[in-house]
Parts: sequence; C-alpha cells; structure tokens
Amino acid sequence: MISLKDYINQNSANSDQDKAIFEIINKISDGVIQISKLLYGINSLDLFGKYGGENIHGEEVEKLDLLANDIFLENFIQTEYISAVVCEELDDIKQIHGHDDSYLVMMDPLDGSSNVDVSVSIGSIFGVWENNFDYSDFKSYKGSNLKMSMYAIYGPNTILVIGYDSKVISFILDSESKFVMLDQNIKLPLNPKYYSTNLSNNKNWSKDIQEYVDTLRINESLTQRYVGSLVVDFHRNLLKGGIHLNPKNVRMNKSKLRLMYEANPLAYIINIAGGKSFSEGVDTLELEPEGIHQTVSLIIGNANLTKNIE
Repeated sequence: MISLKDYINQNSANSDQDKAIFEIINKISDGVIQISKLLYGINSLDLFGKYGGENIHGEEVEKLDLLANDIFLENFIQTEYISAVVCEELDDIKQIHGHDDSYLVMMDPLDGSSNVDVSVSIGSIFGVWENNFDYSDFKSYKGSNLKMSMYAIYGPNTILVIGYDSKVISFILDSESKFVMLDQNIKLPLNPKYYSTNLSNNKNWSKDIQEYVDTLRINESLTQRYVGSLVVDFHRNLLKGGIHLNPKNVRMNKSKLRLMYEANPLAYIINIAGGKSFSEGVDTLELEPEGIHQTVSLIIGNANLTKNIE
C-alpha cells in the first residue's frame, strides 16, 4: 500500500500550488499523528477533564483542545507556506509568516472534544485558503475559494481524509505510526443509509425543518445514527451514504456550527464526493462569510436527500 509520504512525493512537484498544499498536508498529518499518540498513549488519563476557561463561543474548553491547538500551531510554524491560522481557541487571526505566496489555515483542532471523557470518537477539521492578507473584507474566503480541506478521525483507528484536486482520498494510521492509503477516490454511495440529527432539539426547529425531518424518519430505507461529534457523523455518512442536519434554533435565532472551520471544509469534501450542503438558506460554499467565528446551520449529505430549508 502506498504511504502518505510517498503519495506526497509523487504529487507535490506538479505545480507551485501542489508543492505548497502537499507540504501543508504533511504538517497537518504530523500533528494528527502526535495527537493520536497522546490519545492512545500510556498517559492518556492526564488528558481528561476541563481546562477551566471558555473559548470564543462561550464553551468550556477541554484540556485536549488546547493541547491539539498547540500541536498544530507548532507544526504550522515549521513551513513557510502557512502565513496565518484561525481556530476556535484563538480570538483572532494568528499571523505566523508574512509571505505573499502563502496560505491561511482555518481549523477545529479537536471537534467533539467533550466526548473524550466517555471514549467516543472525535476528530480534527481543516480548511485551506490562499491568504490575501485583507482581513477587513472577509468575503474572499468563501468556501468555494477553498484550495484544500481535510479532517482526521480518532476512533478505533486514526483516519485522515483529504479533499484536493477534485478527489477525496483517505489514509489509515498503521502500527508503525505511518499513514497508508485506504481509499483513493471516495464517492457517496447512491443509496444512502442514515440520517443524523439531534431529535431532542426538534422543538427548537422551524416548522419546515420539523416536517423535513419527519420525511426522513418515515423513510424505510434510512436509519437514524447520531454520535454528536460532527466530523464522526459526517465521516460515517460519507462512507455509507446519508444526511446530517444541524438546524438553526429558531427560538433563540441562533445556529451552532462554525462556517469557516467546520461547515465549509466538510461542504468542500461532500461536494467533491457528489453530495450537497446548505447553510442559512444557500449553498454552504457560496455563503459570504462575515467573520472568522460566524455560526451557521448545516444540512449536508447525499444530493437526493439534502434540501435547502431553514
């Protein structure tokens, strides 16, 4: 089986962009390996529990959130191709290098981290844009302008999924801490199996969303599966076929998911794999961002299941 390192070596010389993107993929994968070793290491008990502070969204921060954030930042500093980073653990854009020919990485360093204490699978999410350094006009960082996105799953296995150059590929971490190819061209199955949403929030959804979910519930070809870690629910539906819904809370007029480092990167991957995604009444990738921590609704999955409903 081809290793990620070999795959990078074979493809990074095609263009200047390929060279930069595959170097970024390499640095992200190094960070994922470090986090995997922490999670499955002999001192993993030290990772449990809250840090004591809150992030920009007012959520309690897990110890591992900060560790993961620091690990990726340390890896990003080592490459000239990453000039700035955005994530939920940082209030503002973090400048790393000032190179004009460079990229901006937006990440959720540990998606689903509240599930760590109960041993539920979690992950990391990344989106990569060309960095134009004009942060006063953030609209240029639409999802449709993404150059690459990827995510990792930390579960029974550590999995890396990459969306780049009109292809979605995956790698699995082997016993020697080396990523080897798992799938070289992921496409959504034609017959989806699952729908994923937190039905306990039904009372907070719009009438249209409630009726929409009811049609999914009575669809005999679909079964509900909901983990509560966005990236994990997404990964299962990507491989098996399905739809994930995280609708707006109309009672509070508030959405939960982060456009820039959760919804957009996953929408980019689902689009390549043959699916669709909608947020706030439009195609997720076409939504003009208003800021780095903007929250949105998300309906994402097989094209024949997704509907643009708010």
